[in-house]
Amino acid sequence: MTEIAYMVREDWAQRGTAMRESSDRVRSWLGAARPAWVVGKPEKFDDKLRSADRETSVYISGERAPRPVIDFSQLEKISSHAHAPQIAAVALHPYEEEDCEALRTVVAREADR
Repeated sequence: MTEIAYMVREDWAQRGTAMRESSDRVRSWLGAARPAWVVGKPEKFDDKLRSADRETSVYISGERAPRPVIDFSQLEKISSHAHAPQIAAVALHPYEEEDCEALRTVVAREADR
């Protein structure tokens, strides 16, 4: 967790025309690591009615059921882990203020290292 790349969902999808190409680009950023998918409500990740996060992760990962899926509140714990530099975390749609704050805290700490 020492580098950050940023892409908003609208840029990734480009109205449904660039998801495959953009996903290839994101996969190249991630490298061989299996990322942790960071979402606001992991318990709803597989909910068919709220599928945007899952759909995004399926395109990017190329897997039918991308895992592990974690909550933004777990980012701080992961970032302090001894293997943190080898962990890729993909933050999908941080919406709630506390999700954005958790992401900001981890990014700021990493920037200070």
